[in-house]
Amino acid sequence: YETYKREVEEACRKHRIDFHDANDWLNGASSDEDIFTDVCHLTDHGNKLVADRLRENLAWRAAA
Repeated sequence: YETYKREVEEACRKHRIDFHDANDWLNGASSDEDIFTDVCHLTDHGNKLVADRLRENLAWRAAA
């Protein structure tokens, strides 16, 4: 994970693309609800957490 993350982060930096790791967002989530159905699939609540963070963190740009 750490090696892959570093490589993707570096590729994003090289191409001037913002890098965000949803793992950081989900690790910091405090919730009484389960956010995963298994080791990698999000519940509806988990998807909402990620969608909310995308809305907050992405630099949305209008289409040209």
